[in-house]
Amino acid sequence: AEGRAGYAAMRSGVASIVPCGRLLALLTGKELERLACGVADIDLAALRRHTRYGVGVSPSQSHVKHFWSALEAFSPEQRRAFLKFIWGRNRLPLTETEWGDATMRIHALETLTPDQHLPVAHTCFFSIEWPKYTSLHIAKAKLSYAITHCAGIDADNTSEARANALADAFAHLEGDGGAASSDAPRGAASSRLARASSSETDASNV
Repeated sequence: AEGRAGYAAMRSGVASIVPCGRLLALLTGKELERLACGVADIDLAALRRHTRYGVGVSPSQSHVKHFWSALEAFSPEQRRAFLKFIWGRNRLPLTETEWGDATMRIHALETLTPDQHLPVAHTCFFSIEWPKYTSLHIAKAKLSYAITHCAGIDADNTSEARANALADAFAHLEGDGGAASSDAPRGAASSRLARASSSETDASNV
């Protein structure tokens, strides 16, 4: 009886994804896994399409190129860890409909010593403050450290988080452009510098 109850629960779950039992026979195991769990690796092309850039940040800047190159060089497991670090989930939406108006936002972390700081993720806002790293090697090392050791999620009650919320509100009012469009101003640079002045091990996602 216990086995039948488990089977019935599993069948009910599968039916919520593939409503018609006859269609199930047409799917391979991999296709069913994708419908149920999404794609295991992160589709960087899709992520780029759904990325917006903050004031003064553009995809042509060297430190932003380092950001994307670092993600390309990562293993699938590291890319999933990155997505969890920045968004609290380890798989991207499967379709444009599922994406809705969600976008990853890359802001500059303003500091005079960028190579000494980690990136700061704001999980609830799907955004990251990215220092102007001077090399791909440093960018990969800092991002790898952050996604491995800074996995705790705190309350988004920081000056950066509040500025992100304000920027997102302006973006919805004014409408977003293409992937290289800019956000509304995120607040004074001093608030970002205050966050950047913390030690490396304190730069966790908030």
